Amino acid sequence: MACFQDSIESDKIMIKNIFYALVKKKKWAAAHALIVKLASERRLEPSVPKRYIAGLCRHGRVYEALDLFYELKKLGQEPPLRIWNSILRCSLGIGRTDQVWQVYGEMMESGLSGDMKTFCILIQAFCKERRFDEAYGLVHEVLTTGGVPDVVTFTKLIAGFCKEGDYSKVSQLLHLMIVKNCMPDLITYQEIIYWLCKQHETDEGLRIFNELIERGYNPGVFTYTTAMDGLCRAKRVNDAKMLWSQMLSLKLAPNVHTYNVLIDGYCKLGRMSNARKLYMQMNESGCKPNIKTYSILIDGYCRQGKVSQATKLFEEMLPVGIKPDVITYNILIRASCKEGNADNAVKLYHELLESGLQPIACSYTPLIRILSSQGKMSEAVEFFSDMVARSLRPLKCMYDYMIDGYCKAGNINEAVTVLVKMLEEELRPKRRTFNKLILSLCAEGQTLDALSVLDAMLEMGCSPGQSITYNVVYNLCRDQKGNAAKCLNEIIGDDCMVI
Repeated sequence: MACFQDSIESDKIMIKNIFYALVKKKKWAAAHALIVKLASERRLEPSVPKRYIAGLCRHGRVYEALDLFYELKKLGQEPPLRIWNSILRCSLGIGRTDQVWQVYGEMMESGLSGDMKTFCILIQAFCKERRFDEAYGLVHEVLTTGGVPDVVTFTKLIAGFCKEGDYSKVSQLLHLMIVKNCMPDLITYQEIIYWLCKQHETDEGLRIFNELIERGYNPGVFTYTTAMDGLCRAKRVNDAKMLWSQMLSLKLAPNVHTYNVLIDGYCKLGRMSNARKLYMQMNESGCKPNIKTYSILIDGYCRQGKVSQATKLFEEMLPVGIKPDVITYNILIRASCKEGNADNAVKLYHELLESGLQPIACSYTPLIRILSSQGKMSEAVEFFSDMVARSLRPLKCMYDYMIDGYCKAGNINEAVTVLVKMLEEELRPKRRTFNKLILSLCAEGQTLDALSVLDAMLEMGCSPGQSITYNVVYNLCRDQKGNAAKCLNEIIGDDCMVI
């Protein structure tokens, strides 16, 4: 009998070893088939599917994990709580909160009520859906039963209330954590500092940062970078540089994000020599610049009107293995357009396409603007059509640019066509667009059309101004003579009749 028992145990160990080898080698289909076979023969141990499901989730194959989960249920293998929690956690990890609630509902129906891990996942799911008050309520429910959520869950909820600007709730949660001996960690405070700085409460964020140091916490590079970012956003780059020096004195090596924050701070203030110097230090330190570093510097040079230096830096990217992205191209396209160099802007756009990138709406905005302003309407229309063909929604300003361009080119009928299209899309033209079109129509002697545009303008609650009104009335009196008062009354209405 003992030999028989030993044989069974030996088989179990062998099966586990085979299974673990399959998971390690990522042979998911074979591992899946083995689990189903073991389950159908009632020889499946709970640790086996748990390892498989965890492995799938780690590699982003959550739906395969869910398939097995439901397949086991059909075979009468009711999963233990830890597998339910694995599925809940994985569903949360891919942002499928709907799946979290569905699985949790099925779990309740199966008679399991969940443990602290379950409730932590549910609280985080509420946070993911920005249902922070419900998450807060569930925290209190858990506390009344004697449980305490973990520090990660508390931090998620604190970050949520920080994002909402509800710092009274943040204070209450911090107090609860301390009372329940779940001490806030550095990441908790990093979230608070980050959101305070992002919401322009930089002084308060800095106060908490300094308090952390006084209490014996050792902020890492991320915390220093967060505080520096807040200071740079507030244009306090010199204060950010002081934190930089403090960080270096503690032998903390800045990462690429830290360099980018300070370089961006200098660029935003036009201090390009400081930004360039820091960029050189970055290379010397062995910290490789990334695409964001180059985009920040290129944008900084372009804002200073130093497009040639920006272009030189742009040309340095590919040789060092960094491929420009659509943002980098957009910066240079915008700068070229600002300089009036439409040809270079168009050339950059085609380079963007040739590199395999897809343009976005703001890639087209400066191109349509400059081409329209230079009267190159066929090219402007070509870009507009290309944008629509790529399923990108045109921005309102693009219609304004094209109407202005057609008016300058003397093609008033096309300008009216664009206006009609704009109104059909329920977009509101700028006041100057209406005015430009009305004046152009009056200049061409199309007074009745000018009246129609004026009518649309008034219906949208937009005032034409005295000079536009004078032009319309003058042209109406000249062209329509006896019908002038009647036409005006039709637009203005009976309450303000022209006698």
